[in-house]
Amino acid sequence: MIECPGNPFDTFEPNGCHRQPRRRPERKQTYAVIQLAAHGWGPDQFGCLNNIWIRESGWNELAGNPARAYGIPQAYPGSKMAAEGSDWLTNPQTQIRWGEDYIQSRYGTPCQAWAFWQARRYYGPLLAVVPF
Repeated sequence: MIECPGNPFDTFEPNGCHRQPRRRPERKQTYAVIQLAAHGWGPDQFGCLNNIWIRESGWNELAGNPARAYGIPQAYPGSKMAAEGSDWLTNPQTQIRWGEDYIQSRYGTPCQAWAFWQARRYYGPLLAVVPF
């Protein structure tokens, strides 16, 4: 693999340069555990949070398309996360804080969000389907 100019974490593949996650998932997961307390949640909630985000993005802060579902929490559109910080596009900590805030406001806890996800295979708002 050849490194792409400007970022040693990007790699060149036959169809072009691709952004890669900047940190190992373990570091992002550790940050998420620390942030649980900011929401009044105990460490027991991490398993549920991990179950969701491993399926949504694999803890990849660059997953998806910023105009659509994006980042670790797969915010739709990704630009919603700008409310948490201007670095939302690439900063996993900003995305984690936004994602945990979202879960708290919509579901109460990660385990309640996980129960919703298990029943529906997603945890975001239902998108309207417009018939053709």
